[in-house]
Amino acid sequence: DATIKRFLAHKLPWDTNLVSEVKQAALQYAAKYMRCVLETQPSPASPDAARMLQDTVGFAFKVHQLVGGFNQGTRVAMLPWSRPAKIIACLVFNMEQRVTNISQKRDIISKSVNLLN
Repeated sequence: DATIKRFLAHKLPWDTNLVSEVKQAALQYAAKYMRCVLETQPSPASPDAARMLQDTVGFAFKVHQLVGGFNQGTRVAMLPWSRPAKIIACLVFNMEQRVTNISQKRDIISKSVNLLN
């Protein structure tokens, strides 16, 4: 309601239906993206696996923030990512406090992902 008033005060068009459609499209895209990454995921021993996990969870979080939460389809697509993501998030947070070398951080993340698989 406050957003609509701000837009109208500046004589900008506002379409509530369009905002809802953009949010739904973002959720659908996030679910498809997570499924696609799971299907094409490299070997867990690959250094790309940790990066792919990090990028996918980061993207999902951004969509979650944009739309104000996940719908059922996106929640289902997120389930395979949730356990590894929580573990890696804790490891990365603790690691950030102690490790300053970027290559050491990547090694720790890769080893963490390997332990999960």
